[in-house]
Amino acid sequence: MQIFRASDAGVQESKQLNSGKLNFRQLLGGDPLGDPAGTAQYGPQAFLATFLPNDPGDSIPRRSHPIPQFQVVVSGEATVGRHLVRPGSFHYSDADSASGPITPLDPKIGLTYFTLKPDYNSRPASEHTVEGQDSVRTPRSIVGSGIHSKLGADVLVTELVGPEDDGLSVSSISVPACTTFTPQNGASHGGRYLIVLEGRLSFAGTDLPAGSLVFLAPHETADFTATQDRSELLLLQFPALEHAP
Repeated sequence: MQIFRASDAGVQESKQLNSGKLNFRQLLGGDPLGDPAGTAQYGPQAFLATFLPNDPGDSIPRRSHPIPQFQVVVSGEATVGRHLVRPGSFHYSDADSASGPITPLDPKIGLTYFTLKPDYNSRPASEHTVEGQDSVRTPRSIVGSGIHSKLGADVLVTELVGPEDDGLSVSSISVPACTTFTPQNGASHGGRYLIVLEGRLSFAGTDLPAGSLVFLAPHETADFTATQDRSELLLLQFPALEHAP
């Protein structure tokens, strides 16, 4: 398990795009804009990025990525393709699935978001039909939002995506104060990120305020306790992966 808080991020770096400036902080792993062949690091990758467009309507161009990834909005509003996203919204894209463009609604505010990836040296696991023949899944690009529920004294888990047959799933989780939540392992998957959208969690004495994230490897889980009011979480689970040759 690996724990990251936005306040723990490394030195900010910047890249000037034709449409604006992309500022990013590395939370884990290598270059968020793509490593040269042979230099990518093993393990998950997490980045906190802010895109500030030059002018209204400017965007990060539509592009694809070699492995699956999630993006989660921290602040600002934008459109991803034709979908409106705001704080708490997520975007999932399969490997080689073209997504975007990302267009902030207010160029003065821009858009701040997490980019979250599984093991960089992985790829989606092979899929098989009942007869054992290889099958091809249409690449997915999914946009959704966490559900915030302030009612009830129990942990509320709402499935927003899946769980699908390859392990992909997204859950919105609402945890009352002084209550412990343990993410359950179900189908085989490629690792999970738990993000604190609102409130505050504690794990083994570690304080996890809003904006914190935890990476849980496959078959790994832990107990998290909401320590301040009701905490709103997002659990993002990658499809099952295998190491690339």
